[in-house]
Amino acid sequence: MSIISLKHGIKPLSLIVCVAVLMALMPGVAWATDIPVTVTVSDPSTTGFTVGLDPAVGDLVASDFTLKDDTNQDVTITNVATTDSGATYTVSADLTAGKTYTVNITKTGYDFGGAASVVVPAPTTYNITVADVVGGTATVSADKTTAAENETVTVTISNIESGKRFKSITVVDADNQAVTTTEVTAGQKYTFTMPAKAVTVTVELEAVPAPSIANVNPTTLTEAAANDGSIAAPGTITVTIANGTLAADIAKTDITAANLPTGLDYTVTRDSETQLTIALTGKADNHAAANSVSNLTFTIPLAKVAGATSDLTTGNISITFSDPAADKDALDAAIAAAQVLVEADYTPLSWQAVATALTNAVAVQGKEDATQEEVDGATTALTTAMDKLDYNYSTVGIYTKAGLQATVTATVTDSRGLDSQVTVIFQLMDGNAPVQQVALAANMQTGQEVSAIFNLPENKVYTCKILVWDSLSGQMAKADPTNVSIE
Repeated sequence: MSIISLKHGIKPLSLIVCVAVLMALMPGVAWATDIPVTVTVSDPSTTGFTVGLDPAVGDLVASDFTLKDDTNQDVTITNVATTDSGATYTVSADLTAGKTYTVNITKTGYDFGGAASVVVPAPTTYNITVADVVGGTATVSADKTTAAENETVTVTISNIESGKRFKSITVVDADNQAVTTTEVTAGQKYTFTMPAKAVTVTVELEAVPAPSIANVNPTTLTEAAANDGSIAAPGTITVTIANGTLAADIAKTDITAANLPTGLDYTVTRDSETQLTIALTGKADNHAAANSVSNLTFTIPLAKVAGATSDLTTGNISITFSDPAADKDALDAAIAAAQVLVEADYTPLSWQAVATALTNAVAVQGKEDATQEEVDGATTALTTAMDKLDYNYSTVGIYTKAGLQATVTATVTDSRGLDSQVTVIFQLMDGNAPVQQVALAANMQTGQEVSAIFNLPENKVYTCKILVWDSLSGQMAKADPTNVSIE
């Protein structure tokens, strides 16, 4: 039986008509009726490609496509879709940049002309330059010399020269813009995401610092409340070093104390490779406040600190001692006596002295660290002021007048209701000018009346000022002046 195949030179619709006519005229011949289809591949990428068909072939599915890699291994097609009735198909698959694939299409009644090539473009790569190490020598390497955008690059740092340590790593692109790095292992391994530009990697080293005292805590100690020269709990000092390691066998005999008060001692405990605890023990022989120290230090010898080039000495540590608590019994008694006094019973001047002394006494009474000298001084000041208090007197004055003779009578009352030795002064005033004065000194009974007689120069209004003093010589006022108008 003859087989006639018509594939070229005739348009698809004309071909179909011609085949139909020939089949009717030649029923004994086997006819091949596959329609030839031209296949084109475009837009290859790592996620798939586009297939163009001429003529269009609708209803193709993923199973109609066969995709193989350059080792003839099947590659899974995850999706096939058309939006133009089969003229083009979007084929989705996981492809590798820079590789070539082949795609075959099979469907009954169509001839797609064999395999078509799918060439996935290789990505654009950018150079990675590792600059010379700054500040010393080390081996710095990147896991690749070029990389595509978004590719992860790993930088490894090793063989850092003795006496140096890692300080920093910087990555900048061709426009000198910083690229973020991620620490994998501190000082040894870092990664970054490649930008769409060449980059330069720079690692910087720094000198390893010499061992030193990093911290001393506390730096001030105080005497125990017992005031016996011992140190208040916990009485310990923690010394921490940096950039070095304490010897495992370090002991008290290795540590030197300077300016430690006589009578005090200490123990040393190695807490870790970098920390010591020094505990003060015993009691200071002399522990008055004046015996306080502010320059206590402890020294660790260089032989007991790995990497040290000299001894390590702490900064100054203070120990504050306290004087014994002052005896305040007499002060307390003086304050109690002053606080029951009544201000109105005394002259303002003498009361002010007591008020001032009382205020100071109360302040000293509440001062926990007051010295005995302060307490005694406040007590003496207050008791002296109270001893000098002057009692207040009140005065009432009246007058009688016969012609140019005026008699002024004063009634003097002691606030205590007691008799007192006082001097009563009568001053006859013409306005602000004194005219006459009469002074009477007597042991006055409270409420006693005393009088003075004045011969008036003229028949006019005068004022008589009545004063109560302790004496003519002392002139300490015992009462406020009283004015009597003589008309």
